[in-house]
Formats: sequence, C-alpha cells, structure tokens
Amino acid sequence: HICQDFDIQEMAVRLNSIGSAEIRLPYLELLRNTLDKYTGELCKTCETRLKKNALRIFDCKNPDCQEILDEKAPCIFDSISADDYQHFNSITRMLNEMNIPFKHDKKLVRGLDYYSHTTFEITSSTLGAQNALCGGGRYNGLIEQLGGKPTPAVGFAAGVERLILALGKLENIESPPDIYLITIGEDANVQACRIAHE
Repeated sequence: HICQDFDIQEMAVRLNSIGSAEIRLPYLELLRNTLDKYTGELCKTCETRLKKNALRIFDCKNPDCQEILDEKAPCIFDSISADDYQHFNSITRMLNEMNIPFKHDKKLVRGLDYYSHTTFEITSSTLGAQNALCGGGRYNGLIEQLGGKPTPAVGFAAGVERLILALGKLENIESPPDIYLITIGEDANVQACRIAHE
C-alpha cells in the first residue's frame, strides 16, 4: 500500500517458497554437490557462499554465475514438501483474489536460517539494476532462535533511499514537508513525536 500511495511506477512482485526447515539441509547438500563441479567457473564470492551460506549464491549478480545457476542449479522450490506446496498455493490464491499481480521466481531465496516458506521482493524497473524496493518473507524460526516460544512471523525491510529514487523528483510530490524536526535527547524525541502527530 505504501508503494501504491506513493504512485511508484513499474512495480513488480516476485514470490517464492523456500519450504520448511526440514527440507533445508537435504536441499543444501544437493545444491552444493551440484555446484561443486563448477567452482572454477563461479566468482570468488560465490565459491565462499557455497561453503558458508549456499542459499546466498542466488543473490549473485555476476552474469557468468547467473548462467550456471539458471542452467545447472536445482531450485529449492522443487524440493519443498506437499504441505509447503499447499501453503504456497494458499498465498498465491489470496494474491489472485486481491488482484495483486506477481511472478513466481524459483530463484528468490533468503539466506538467513530463520526464514521459511514464503519469500518475496517488490521491485521497480525505474531504478535500473538495483531495482529492489523491499524484500522479506515468513520467518517462523526467528523468535525461537532468540530464546522464545515457536511463533509464526512475517516481515520485510525497505530501502528508504530506493523509495526516494523511485519517487523521482521531489518537487513532483503534491505535499512536500513544510517542517523538519531535529531533536537531541530522549525528552526532545518525545516532544517531537507529539508535535509531528499534531
């Protein structure tokens, strides 16, 4: 809704499922065994990621690495369980019901261990190569890793600078800010929040 309110142009939603935690280790073993044959052709960053955090290899922008990933690497989506697949279908049905267009991108992953099931990214082609406005997904394992009870969660991070770039020239915004509040100290922060709210 934020992106729609800002009238950001040429937006696209990419969506995938990386499945449940149970499928992760077998998939990573398959991925490493497959890509070990191409280590001499991968960039140094990908070679390091393959050993330490193999899912992050899909973040590489190197065209040679992308070609190997496109042609040789198994996608995690093809390893998800029947329950994971049902969960993904329910998400896509909801998006279709809300008339939100999306593209299923089997290479869209998140490299942090607490992510599970849905991953997503919202992009704008007006930004060029660095086109991501925000990205996130479901992370059912996060609270438990921090010492809490197993708790389903979902979230995202957005790049403020990317949003500003996607907006174009600031003078095109109908209601630019009239006042900036600059504060020092916690008491001033509280007062500034009250003033901004008013």
